[in-house]
Amino acid sequence: MRISFSVALRASFAVLAGTVATGAGAVEVVGKVTHPELGEISGLAKSSDGTFYWVHNDSGDSARLFAIDAEGNVIGPSWMNLGEHDWPGHTIDNAWHFDWESIAVHDGTVFIADVGNNGNARRDLGIYVVAEPNPRAVDKARAQGFVEVAYPDQRAFPAERWHFDCEAVFVDDGIIYLITKHREAGRIDVLEAGVKLYRLDGELELVDAHDGITSATGADLSPYGNTLAVSSYTAL
Repeated sequence: MRISFSVALRASFAVLAGTVATGAGAVEVVGKVTHPELGEISGLAKSSDGTFYWVHNDSGDSARLFAIDAEGNVIGPSWMNLGEHDWPGHTIDNAWHFDWESIAVHDGTVFIADVGNNGNARRDLGIYVVAEPNPRAVDKARAQGFVEVAYPDQRAFPAERWHFDCEAVFVDDGIIYLITKHREAGRIDVLEAGVKLYRLDGELELVDAHDGITSATGADLSPYGNTLAVSSYTAL
């Protein structure tokens, strides 16, 4: 099962990477997020029931999530009697926000990826595991676990090659996957072509690599798991 699953995922990854240059069609604006506390959203994932989205800010924020609807309106518990723009978000207890870069939801569980690693020197990367709360009923949730992320091919901190940053995390069949973002060593502002795909199942395992994608900033699977979409600064 493990071998066949890895092969299927590699095939999906390779097909996507091979078609990146053709583009993904027009992008349609369906809503606008205007909440003053959401200044730099770095992660977005659809809820388990499909009726709203979980989002979070990039580094510099506290450990919290916001729920938004398809138009970008923030959702909070009605019993707090706060206006939409006054709602401070759902606090995540037992968690710390160093550089949250991605979020994924699977079967009632939220995975918050604290994997931002611009300088390729962090040794405390990991993913918080949270039972998905009802955003209309509670004002906070608690991280039930923290899964450490340690790249098996990184030997130095900072790395000799800056290939260990990540902004793209997705979940398939309960297994977490990460896609890396590459930079020229010592240069945060200079991107390099290529990404690596890792599988996190107990320990992190390198699954595949591809030179046709530059600067992966997000990733998600289609509902049936047959298509993997990877976004970058300029393409999908």
